[in-house]
Amino acid sequence: YFETPDGKIHLTHSLAAALMQIRERGNSEILWADSICINQDDSREKAIQVRLMNKIYQTANLVIAWIGHEYEGSGEAIKTLANIGVQHSLAPKDLAEDLIHASYSWPVKVPDASDDIWTKVNLLLKRNWFQRVWIVQELVLPSKVLIMCGASELDWDHFFEALTICGRVFNLKD
Repeated sequence: YFETPDGKIHLTHSLAAALMQIRERGNSEILWADSICINQDDSREKAIQVRLMNKIYQTANLVIAWIGHEYEGSGEAIKTLANIGVQHSLAPKDLAEDLIHASYSWPVKVPDASDDIWTKVNLLLKRNWFQRVWIVQELVLPSKVLIMCGASELDWDHFFEALTICGRVFNLKD
């Protein structure tokens, strides 16, 4: 439970962990958490609020996608994906466009297919958050999305770009 001036609010373990991690970042933000901001015991209110979710996500300055605590090497996986995504974003614009259709040999360094980092990346991508249907609106509608996994975080655009690069390097099919 979470204490407020108006009483106690029941929080899931996942939401409590996310809020604690966000607080540790030191930012003072106004947050929207569905399970707190929508009366979960009122079906009518939930139905009305679900219809407003598009507007909520579109007007958010930042959506934080909490995918859980760091475990099974998830921090290292995010760091590797961050390095791949950021390297590509630093390429000159005309070269970056060429890299989309190339083998990503310049300066994007992708670990070898035999590197155990790929086991960690695969475990990260198997987390429940990636299986939820709701993530589509969480990712498409806001202007900025931050993936948070424990203390590790990565901008969604870099995360997605890194996965795209890895798929092309290893010739993965959709």
